[in-house]
Amino acid sequence: MSNAKFVKIAKIIESRIEMGEYKPNSKLPTHRVLADELETTPATVAKAYNLLADKGRIESHVGRGTYVCERSDLGKAI
Repeated sequence: MSNAKFVKIAKIIESRIEMGEYKPNSKLPTHRVLADELETTPATVAKAYNLLADKGRIESHVGRGTYVCERSDLGKAI
């Protein structure tokens, strides 16, 4: 990928998920709130959220918000 700001923001969000700051099934901050915190625009946060949604890390629901997806442990025995 590139060094685009939205990619950097996606990495920040993903690291917060990994560290447990954003727990599975928890609601993420709105685009505007996160944009203010990270000193960027809501459109840039939206791009980062879209990138993470494409990776299956989060999912958005119109009118309800954006939530952290549970990680499946693909390496576990069935």
